[in-house]
Amino acid sequence: MPEPDICSDCSWRKERFFHRALSFGPYDGRLKDAILKLKEERQLELLPLLVDCLTEAYATHLFDTHIDCLVPVPMAADKERARGFNQAERLAQGLSERIGLPVVPGLVWQGSSRSQVSRGRSMRLASMENSVALSKTAGSDLDGMTVCLIDDVYTTGATVNACAKKLHSAGVRAVYVLTAAR
Repeated sequence: MPEPDICSDCSWRKERFFHRALSFGPYDGRLKDAILKLKEERQLELLPLLVDCLTEAYATHLFDTHIDCLVPVPMAADKERARGFNQAERLAQGLSERIGLPVVPGLVWQGSSRSQVSRGRSMRLASMENSVALSKTAGSDLDGMTVCLIDDVYTTGATVNACAKKLHSAGVRAVYVLTAAR
């Protein structure tokens, strides 16, 4: 939404640790199909299409914002092993190649995976507490920076808000969120 408007998701939130969350489009139709095929069927040939979506959203809404780097949302190690890749990391790398910003792996997932798919809003929010941590080099790499957190889908904002909170503890000045779908 154009600033200063705030969507209903952010308006109810007691604490929001990101400045603005933007998505290319709704999690519906062909965009939803592409994301699911990437994640569930490992159709990596869909990555360029989703990177196109992120590139367009970035160019439209964040181009004039002074962003220093891209930070992918982390994934639980067991889930990443099973899938074979972290889609947020791949999307961040693809976007990096297009817009020339470095990717900084500033976050890691703590513990085993907990699927958020079947959880409601309150369960998603509660389950994110202490699920993400700073990487070993996050403090020195991110201090004073404005970062763009990258993920595939924004649902309740629980994941990105927890990530943004951790990034601020590393000295990050501001966090923007960019996803392919919402």
